[in-house]
Amino acid sequence: MKLDQLRYILKIAEVGSLRKAAALLGVSAPALTKSLRQLEDELQAPLLTRTARGVVLTEFGRIVVTRARTAFTEIDRISEELKSLRGDKGGHVRVAVSPITAVSIIPSAVQRFRRTYPEVVITVMDGLYPKVLPLIRERDIDFAVGPLPEPMLGPEFSVEQLFLSEIGISCRKGHPLEHATSLAELKDAAWATSGPEEGPGNLFKLAFQQRGLVPPKTILHFESILSLLAAALKEDLVFVMPKKIVQHPFHVNDICRIPLQEQFPAVPIYLIKSSQSPLTPVAEAFATQVRRTPLN
Repeated sequence: MKLDQLRYILKIAEVGSLRKAAALLGVSAPALTKSLRQLEDELQAPLLTRTARGVVLTEFGRIVVTRARTAFTEIDRISEELKSLRGDKGGHVRVAVSPITAVSIIPSAVQRFRRTYPEVVITVMDGLYPKVLPLIRERDIDFAVGPLPEPMLGPEFSVEQLFLSEIGISCRKGHPLEHATSLAELKDAAWATSGPEEGPGNLFKLAFQQRGLVPPKTILHFESILSLLAAALKEDLVFVMPKKIVQHPFHVNDICRIPLQEQFPAVPIYLIKSSQSPLTPVAEAFATQVRRTPLN
């Protein structure tokens, strides 16, 4: 198996056409086809299927493409680590973070990291469990920071708790239920959630059940907290929200916590990375800054 063969199938998977892939790679279509046939013969498995619209990966092909992407990411990391050993402070760090992490610790961590590594490119993307797991597995990101429904993810992941995030029930200022003091008063409210079903946004349902109350139905679900907060300014919604987000300067004048007697358990926030491959020196340096940043 040759690296060029893996590059070829990655490009074919990207564009869905042998001819387009050949043109982009700077090789002839017959040469590309021959190389792929040799790879299929070596692996004893068909990797592509021809269709009227081009080519698609077989199940075997999808496995090869997934592993090839990981392999090339590791090759890039070899180059980054060697440059670091030679004193080069460049490189690239890619992380996925939850909303509470994005507003509380990432800004300060980035600021301190850049004092030492001003030439490193940092990519920070939104990301929550479970969507971050394949990104870590396939080395598309170095690590993720956010909540988990269960800290035991299996041997391929390394998980460490960073801090606890206080949560509560919130609404827009001026909401008719702004001064409610019990969950029972909110049973007929218009509830909204954000994030995955297993995430903190749905903890209110468990709280209702634990108090012998029927959990209210969710009328709106948002993939992002930002979308939920924008809608909350226009609608009489109630929702679970981290305390630090409610207190953030962007929201403190518009969103408030409802002063319920019932308390919600704090949500652990974790740093999640692969246990199968060490972080590059610059990624580890950034992870260290994330660990050391106090919760603002």
